[in-house]
Amino acid sequence: MWKQMLQAWRAVAAGGEPHVVMLCGEAGIGKTRLVEDLLQWAARQGISSGSARCFAAEGELAYAPVTAWLRTHPLVPLEDVWLAEVGRLLPEVLAGRPDLPRPSVLTEAWQRERLFAALSRAILGLDRPLLLTIDGLEWCDRDTLEWLHFLLRFERGARLPVVGAYRPEEIGDSHPLVSLLLALRLEGQVTEVGLGPLDESATRTLASLVSGVEIDTTTAQRLYRETEGKTLFVVETVRAGLSAHDQMTISGTDPKLAQDTLPGSLGLPPKVQSVL
Repeated sequence: MWKQMLQAWRAVAAGGEPHVVMLCGEAGIGKTRLVEDLLQWAARQGISSGSARCFAAEGELAYAPVTAWLRTHPLVPLEDVWLAEVGRLLPEVLAGRPDLPRPSVLTEAWQRERLFAALSRAILGLDRPLLLTIDGLEWCDRDTLEWLHFLLRFERGARLPVVGAYRPEEIGDSHPLVSLLLALRLEGQVTEVGLGPLDESATRTLASLVSGVEIDTTTAQRLYRETEGKTLFVVETVRAGLSAHDQMTISGTDPKLAQDTLPGSLGLPPKVQSVL
């Protein structure tokens, strides 16, 4: 999975066309963690990036991810005709430039195309590789997804990798993401990565890394049964259930002590409950 994301990045950075890596998996499987790790890697490499996330509780806010991306970096210089359009999403632009013409209500197709072009110019104007990430695509609005398709075709030579993540169980046949994925497949602009749960060995390794001590076999087996190998559930359960004293006990040699430390069910931490 990590290798596929880096391969896509290197291909785009070397002069290939814009490309999307789409992470797909159920809740708690590790999509968000992968996206965050990629952003941290990009920061260490000095790569410009922009991140956005959609939330079920906020509904489908029009262009919310695009607005988040635009605010990641200072706005690039744009001609007034394009700057005025960007002002539809960034009111501070119009406040700082009262001389700009105020955009009219979008009623015609050509007006929408002009908005799409203005937003694309603003995003691609950095003139250097730019990594964009968007999590929670199952709650993304149709306008953003349609603009994203426009962006990926706007400048074929743009060094623009996009990493998205979504839960397949939240996507129905009529969801706009389905249309976007179909178009990207036809154009060869998407790498799809399906994420599955960890096995018992990987669960033990992750739990040991999170806790800072070696988790014994008995505890690892119980943790695997409770979390079903879902990355988020493993991490949050270990963080919530293993105090410093517990860690000392679990890393010991007496399996019974480890069992006594985590009797019955490990329980679901609040963060895991909210995901479910």
